[in-house]
Amino acid sequence: MAQQNAFAAQFEQAVADFAIDYPQIVAAAKAALNGLFDPADYPSPSEIRGKFSIKVDVDPMPTAEDFRVGLGDAEQERVREQIQGRLDDAVAGAVNDIWKRIHDHVAHMVERLRSYTVDPDGKVQNTFRDSLVGNMRDLVELLPRLNITNSNSLEDMTRRLQDELCQIDAPLLREDPNARSEIADKAEAILKDVLDVMA
Repeated sequence: MAQQNAFAAQFEQAVADFAIDYPQIVAAAKAALNGLFDPADYPSPSEIRGKFSIKVDVDPMPTAEDFRVGLGDAEQERVREQIQGRLDDAVAGAVNDIWKRIHDHVAHMVERLRSYTVDPDGKVQNTFRDSLVGNMRDLVELLPRLNITNSNSLEDMTRRLQDELCQIDAPLLREDPNARSEIADKAEAILKDVLDVMA
């Protein structure tokens, strides 16, 4: 616990340092991205601190002095069912978090692709950055490691994200309205299926 507390303290200090530096980081991004900078892509300074947290849960390890040794068979079974229920709830929560992460990534892609417009004078409104596709590719790479239940539906969704949303780079999506519309349509169809899973 002493080591865990030390790690937590390091984490909290790193978050505090980042929160202090965050406005300068955003300002540097604005200068680097020039016309591609979108303030909507960045949480406000007041929000950024809440994006980070660390929590340590401690569960007891059974020993020869385990209190269940003195319980009857029926009571031991009830305790086992309670423990299994907690484990099942924890796994279900983890799986729901994965689907929520997929939902948020796909919904963001839909919103950014649909809002991108070019006026008759050639001026771009509501542009998006290359990270729109890059973040989706990062998610696809991560999902197999998050699939702790070896879910077939999650495996299928991972392949679908890879095949349908990760094959075209962001610059082409900005340049080609047909490609942009096609990917947005695919993303909307995926989003509908994700919502069905989460329902």
